[in-house]
Amino acid sequence: QQQQQQQQAPHQQLPQQHSRPRSAERCLSARSEVMMDKLLDFERQFEEIDASTAAISEAFRCGQFSASQARDELAQLEATLDRLQCEGVDSIDTYELGSGQEQARSLRKILTRRADEMHGRMDALFGELRDALK
Repeated sequence: QQQQQQQQAPHQQLPQQHSRPRSAERCLSARSEVMMDKLLDFERQFEEIDASTAAISEAFRCGQFSASQARDELAQLEATLDRLQCEGVDSIDTYELGSGQEQARSLRKILTRRADEMHGRMDALFGELRDALK
Protein backbone atom coordinates (compact mmCIF):
# COMPACT_ATOMS: atom_id res chain seq x y z
CA GLN A 1 0.00 0.00 0.00
CA GLN A 2 2.84 2.41 0.83
CA GLN A 3 4.45 1.64 -2.52
CA GLN A 4 1.17 2.33 -4.29
CA GLN A 5 0.82 5.72 -2.53
CA GLN A 6 4.35 6.66 -3.55
CA GLN A 7 3.65 5.79 -7.17
CA GLN A 8 0.36 7.68 -7.26
CA ALA A 9 1.60 10.89 -5.66
CA PRO A 10 5.39 11.25 -5.75
CA HIS A 11 5.01 15.04 -5.53
CA GLN A 12 3.57 14.63 -2.04
CA GLN A 13 6.98 13.50 -0.85
CA LEU A 14 8.57 16.88 -1.60
CA PRO A 15 7.41 18.68 1.55
CA GLN A 16 8.87 15.89 3.66
CA GLN A 17 12.21 16.24 1.88
CA HIS A 18 12.25 19.99 2.43
CA SER A 19 10.92 19.94 5.99
CA ARG A 20 14.36 19.64 7.54
CA PRO A 21 15.49 23.20 6.75
CA ARG A 22 12.15 24.52 7.96
CA SER A 23 12.51 22.69 11.25
CA ALA A 24 16.04 24.07 11.53
CA GLU A 25 14.61 27.56 11.06
CA ARG A 26 12.15 26.90 13.87
CA CYS A 27 15.09 26.38 16.18
CA LEU A 28 16.09 30.02 15.73
CA SER A 29 15.26 32.52 18.43
CA ALA A 30 12.60 35.09 17.66
CA ARG A 31 15.30 37.76 17.29
CA SER A 32 17.29 35.57 14.88
CA GLU A 33 14.18 34.85 12.82
CA VAL A 34 13.48 38.58 12.51
CA MET A 35 17.04 39.24 11.36
CA MET A 36 16.98 36.37 8.88
CA ASP A 37 13.64 37.61 7.52
CA LYS A 38 15.16 41.06 7.03
CA LEU A 39 18.20 39.63 5.26
CA LEU A 40 16.02 37.46 3.04
CA ASP A 41 13.94 40.52 2.16
CA PHE A 42 17.15 42.39 1.26
CA GLU A 43 18.13 39.44 -0.92
CA ARG A 44 14.76 39.66 -2.70
CA GLN A 45 15.28 43.37 -3.28
CA PHE A 46 18.78 42.68 -4.64
CA GLU A 47 17.23 40.24 -7.10
CA GLU A 48 14.77 42.91 -8.25
CA ILE A 49 17.56 45.46 -8.71
CA ASP A 50 19.66 42.94 -10.61
CA ALA A 51 16.73 42.08 -12.90
CA SER A 52 16.00 45.76 -13.48
CA THR A 53 19.65 46.40 -14.35
CA ALA A 54 19.51 43.62 -16.94
CA ALA A 55 16.24 45.01 -18.31
CA ILE A 56 17.76 48.49 -18.67
CA SER A 57 20.77 47.05 -20.46
CA GLU A 58 18.54 45.09 -22.82
CA ALA A 59 16.26 48.07 -23.46
CA PHE A 60 19.30 50.19 -24.35
CA ARG A 61 20.77 47.55 -26.66
CA CYS A 62 17.40 47.06 -28.41
CA GLY A 63 16.89 50.79 -28.88
CA GLN A 64 13.96 51.09 -26.48
CA PHE A 65 15.99 53.43 -24.24
CA SER A 66 18.35 56.14 -25.33
CA ALA A 67 21.73 56.22 -23.63
CA SER A 68 20.64 59.12 -21.44
CA GLN A 69 17.38 57.38 -20.45
CA ALA A 70 19.26 54.21 -19.58
CA ARG A 71 21.86 56.21 -17.61
CA ASP A 72 19.15 57.98 -15.60
CA GLU A 73 17.30 54.73 -14.82
CA LEU A 74 20.55 53.00 -13.91
CA ALA A 75 21.57 55.88 -11.63
CA GLN A 76 18.30 55.51 -9.72
CA LEU A 77 18.89 51.78 -9.34
CA GLU A 78 22.43 52.36 -8.15
CA ALA A 79 21.16 54.80 -5.52
CA THR A 80 18.60 52.23 -4.39
CA LEU A 81 21.32 49.57 -4.17
CA ASP A 82 23.58 51.89 -2.17
CA ARG A 83 20.77 52.75 0.24
CA LEU A 84 19.82 49.08 0.61
CA GLN A 85 23.43 48.14 1.31
CA CYS A 86 24.18 50.97 3.76
CA GLU A 87 20.86 51.31 5.56
CA GLY A 88 19.87 47.67 5.25
CA VAL A 89 22.50 44.97 5.03
CA ASP A 90 25.26 46.90 6.79
CA SER A 91 22.92 47.91 9.62
CA ILE A 92 22.21 44.30 10.63
CA ASP A 93 24.06 43.50 13.85
CA THR A 94 24.75 39.79 14.13
CA TYR A 95 26.83 39.84 17.31
CA GLU A 96 23.71 39.95 19.53
CA LEU A 97 22.21 36.87 17.91
CA GLY A 98 22.57 33.48 19.45
CA SER A 99 20.97 30.67 17.51
CA GLY A 100 21.08 32.32 14.08
CA GLN A 101 24.32 34.23 14.33
CA GLU A 102 26.30 32.11 11.87
CA GLN A 103 23.44 31.95 9.35
CA ALA A 104 22.87 35.69 9.50
CA ARG A 105 26.58 36.46 9.29
CA SER A 106 26.96 34.15 6.29
CA LEU A 107 23.98 35.62 4.43
CA ARG A 108 25.17 39.13 5.20
CA LYS A 109 28.58 38.33 3.66
CA ILE A 110 26.90 36.83 0.61
CA LEU A 111 24.74 39.94 0.16
CA THR A 112 27.73 42.24 0.56
CA ARG A 113 29.63 40.28 -2.09
CA ARG A 114 26.58 40.34 -4.34
CA ALA A 115 26.23 44.10 -3.97
CA ASP A 116 29.87 44.49 -5.02
CA GLU A 117 29.25 42.31 -8.08
CA MET A 118 26.14 44.28 -8.98
CA HIS A 119 28.10 47.53 -8.69
CA GLY A 120 30.68 46.07 -11.07
CA ARG A 121 27.99 45.25 -13.65
CA MET A 122 26.46 48.69 -13.21
CA ASP A 123 29.85 50.37 -13.65
CA ALA A 124 30.42 48.43 -16.87
CA LEU A 125 27.01 49.50 -18.17
CA PHE A 126 27.68 53.12 -17.15
CA GLY A 127 30.90 52.95 -19.18
CA GLU A 128 29.01 51.62 -22.17
CA LEU A 129 26.44 54.39 -21.84
CA ARG A 130 29.14 57.08 -21.51
CA ASP A 131 30.74 55.83 -24.71
CA ALA A 132 27.39 55.98 -26.48
CA LEU A 133 26.84 59.57 -25.32
CA LYS A 134 30.13 60.81 -26.80
